[in-house]
Amino acid sequence: MPPSRRRYIRTAPDGEGKRAVFIGKRDQCVAGFPAKNLKIHNGSPVCCQNTELFTRLHAAQKAVGFENGKGAAKPPRIKNSLIHDTEPCIEREICVIACFTVLAHAARHMIYFPEEDAGRCMSDYRLGIDVGGTKLEIAALDSKGEILLRHRVANPGNYDDLLLALRDLVQQGRAHTAPDATVGLGIPGAIDSRTLRVKNANATWLNGQTFGKDLEQVLGCPVKVENDANCFALSEAVDGAAAGRNVVFGVILGSGVGGGFVINGQPLTGLHHIAGEWGHIPLPWVREDEFPMPACFCGNSGCLERFLCGPALAEAWKGPGTRSADGIEEAAAAGDETARRALDTYVDRLGRACALVINMVDPDAIVLGGGVSNLETLYERVPAVMKKYAITPDCRTELLKNRHGDSSGVRGAAWLWGK
Repeated sequence: MPPSRRRYIRTAPDGEGKRAVFIGKRDQCVAGFPAKNLKIHNGSPVCCQNTELFTRLHAAQKAVGFENGKGAAKPPRIKNSLIHDTEPCIEREICVIACFTVLAHAARHMIYFPEEDAGRCMSDYRLGIDVGGTKLEIAALDSKGEILLRHRVANPGNYDDLLLALRDLVQQGRAHTAPDATVGLGIPGAIDSRTLRVKNANATWLNGQTFGKDLEQVLGCPVKVENDANCFALSEAVDGAAAGRNVVFGVILGSGVGGGFVINGQPLTGLHHIAGEWGHIPLPWVREDEFPMPACFCGNSGCLERFLCGPALAEAWKGPGTRSADGIEEAAAAGDETARRALDTYVDRLGRACALVINMVDPDAIVLGGGVSNLETLYERVPAVMKKYAITPDCRTELLKNRHGDSSGVRGAAWLWGK
C-alpha cells in the first residue's frame, strides 16, 4: 500500500509497562503525516477490519460512555489533533483506530493494548545516519534492505549546526522515499540510560547533550540513537555476514577499537549503555615481554585498543608515528621480517581477545569491521588462537569478515527500527 494511504495507531509507555494511546498537539506529527492524511480530525468516524482488536476497543469505549448507539464505534470530535509519540506503534493498513481514545475528551481515561499487538515500526522505509567525527552519512533503505539513497556531508563540528544538518539529511532522505520513513542514528558515543545525555563521545562537544530529545524536537518525529559499534553489529546480524545467528559480537578495528553485541536481533546495551566496550578491557593472558602496559586515553593501562587499533599494527611494522598498515600482508609475503613479526603478534593478541569474549558470552559469530578487518590473514590464522584459549574442546564460534563494509554503520542505524 502506498505510504500516503497507510494508517497507524501510535502508542507510548504509561509508566506501568502498558501502552496507552494519546492525542498530541497540532504542531506534532507522526513521521511527517499530518492529521488530514490520517483522517482523524473533525470527529470523522473510523472503522477497523481487525475484529478482535476492534471488539476490545469498542468495549472500552462503551465503558466510558462513547458509543453511537448503533453498535459501531465513533470517536469524540477532535479538531486538528494528531496521534503522536514514541515507539512502538500498531500498524493497520486499512484505517486508523486510534480515534477511540478518550484522552481527547478527558485526560483521565486510557485504552490499553496487549504488547503483542504492537508492530515494530510504521514505515516500509528506514533512514540510517552515521554521525562521524568529520562526516555525516545517510542511507535510505527499503524493506528488503536495498539502498535507495546514500549521501555524505561534512560534520559541521558544533552542536546546533549538527542538528540542522541532520534535519536537512532527513528531509532529503524522505524526499527519496516516503514522509513516514523512520530515523535511526549511530553516534561515536552512548546515551546515558539515566540522564539521556551523550557520554563517551570522541566528538567531545556532543558529550552532555540531550541529543535524541533535541533531534526529535527539530524533526517532529521519534528517532532512535545508538552507539556506532552497536549499529555495525546490528547491520551484520540482520542481513550481513552473521545473518541467522542468535548471538553476534561485532568488532571495529580501525583508528580505535570498539565492539557491540546483538542478541536475537536486538542490540545489547546494558545498565550503563556500555555493553560491548571491548576496546577498554585489558589484554588477556599477558606475556612477560608485553610489560609495561601502554597507557590509554581512558586513564587505564593495557586496554585492547592500545594493542589492536590500526595505528598499533602500523607502528609495530614501521615505527612510532606511523598511522597506516596498508600493504603489510604483501610486505610480509615478500620477505619483510618486521612485517611478518608484527602480523604474528597482532594475530596472537586478537585471538586472545576474541577467546575472552567467547569464554564470557559464547557468541555464534564474531564479525570484524574497520580498516584492519581487510587483512585476509586474520580469518586464516586467528581462529586457531581462539581455540587455544577458549575453555571448550570444540570452539565453533565463527570469525567472519563483514559483508557490508563501510555501509554497515548506516545500515545498522536504519535497522534500529527493525527490518
